[in-house]
Amino acid sequence: MSAENDGIEVQKEDARAGTTPGIVRYVLLISVMLAVAALSMVWIVRAVQSP
Repeated sequence: MSAENDGIEVQKEDARAGTTPGIVRYVLLISVMLAVAALSMVWIVRAVQSP
């Protein structure tokens, strides 16, 4: 029988499948900024058009 903790230990750098360039951070930032701008435009246009 093998112990519960028998397993292969691999360093973090060796176990990663790819690189992390950080592009996700920029995509999220740009998406949030565009969403805020779009919602602000809808709010401003509706506020101007209301009687």
